[in-house]
Amino acid sequence: PEQSPSGVALSLPLATNRWSCVEFMVDGAQGRLNTWVDGTAVTGLTVDGTPTHDIDGQWLNRTWRPQLTDLRLGWESYGEGADTLWFDDVAVGPSRIGC
Repeated sequence: PEQSPSGVALSLPLATNRWSCVEFMVDGAQGRLNTWVDGTAVTGLTVDGTPTHDIDGQWLNRTWRPQLTDLRLGWESYGEGADTLWFDDVAVGPSRIGC
C-alpha cells in the first residue's frame, strides 16, 4: 500500500517469534496481485485493476502489469537496526496452494 496512515492500516504487520504463511497470486494477463497472510486476504496488498485510494494508485497510474520472470525473496526495511527473516518451505505453483 501507499505509505499513508490509511494505506498502512490496510496492510498487516508480520507477527514476531512465530512462523507466518504468506501467499502471493500474480495474474499478469489480468494485471492482478493478491496477498494472504495465514489464510487471510490483505486488502492493502491487493491490485484488482480498479484504483483504490491509498492502496494501488502507485501501481495503476502507469501501464505496469505484473509478470513473473524472476522470484526473489527478501525484506526491505526503512528503519534502523538489524532484522532476521527466515524462509522455509517455499512453494511455487500454477494455482493457490494454501497454508
